[in-house]
Amino acid sequence: MSDQTAYIEQARYRKRQVIFSEGDVGSCMYAVDEGRVGIVADYGKPTEKLLTEIPVGAFFGEMGMVRGLPRSATAVALESDTLVSIVTWDTLGLYFKQSPAKVVGIMQQMAHRIESLSTDYMGACGAVNELSRRCDALADENRRLHKELAHRPAREERAPDMPIWDKVSGESEEEQNARFKRYVNEYQNYLRAMERRR
Repeated sequence: MSDQTAYIEQARYRKRQVIFSEGDVGSCMYAVDEGRVGIVADYGKPTEKLLTEIPVGAFFGEMGMVRGLPRSATAVALESDTLVSIVTWDTLGLYFKQSPAKVVGIMQQMAHRIESLSTDYMGACGAVNELSRRCDALADENRRLHKELAHRPAREERAPDMPIWDKVSGESEEEQNARFKRYVNEYQNYLRAMERRR
């Protein structure tokens, strides 16, 4: 038995056995000593998706341990006799002392994940800014058409009401996108109705 296994708890899993489940609160991280581990979204459901594979020598679960938040996906053994080391806050210093090269690996892995999260965040910000720009442009067009129609001679036939875009606080990006699509559809119907009146 090595010094590491004398102090660091290890666990062996059979193929498809769950190591931790999505939603579990993270209190430790893991190192793959033998076999492979899969990080899976919606494990056991029709929408199940393998997000990534963790090979021998790599870590997983460190973000849940550091942040103390629920696991964002399920970790599953992909091979029979998959062996992992379980590193807790109590054994973290000892693990680093016995395997100093692992410190660099963990730091690089966390830096890569943070970089990926930052890229995703910036992409989401760009999408929100573009949506806001499009909404403002439609609002300007709304006001222009409203003024134009106000100065036209009245007709006996009642003109259709122009859809109005209002900003709603507290909406999620998904809700705002859905409402924007409905608004665009209503606006196109309005323009077609106005075209028929000419």
